[in-house]
Amino acid sequence: GAPSTPGGAGPPGTRPAVFTRSVLTSSGLPELDAALGGGLALGTITCLIEDTPTSWAHVLSKHFISQGLAHGHATVVCAADDHALESLPAVAQEAAPDSDAPP
Repeated sequence: GAPSTPGGAGPPGTRPAVFTRSVLTSSGLPELDAALGGGLALGTITCLIEDTPTSWAHVLSKHFISQGLAHGHATVVCAADDHALESLPAVAQEAAPDSDAPP
């Protein structure tokens, strides 16, 4: 569906922007989200371009793809190598309480 307006219930994994009427989703890295003003606006295109081969762009791509997949977002990956979807970070989940553990 279409992005919701701030104050409404948006798609999973989104939140309203503080200063604009945009609906944001996470890049997968909280520090980058903070630098971007809360995340990436839905309905926009994000292009990562490396000027030199480093692991940073590869790590960022994996986290962004994982974040989208974890929330059921449509994700398109255009990559020069075949390894863009290998070893994606898993969704962190809380462990079930141990019934034998003391309270």
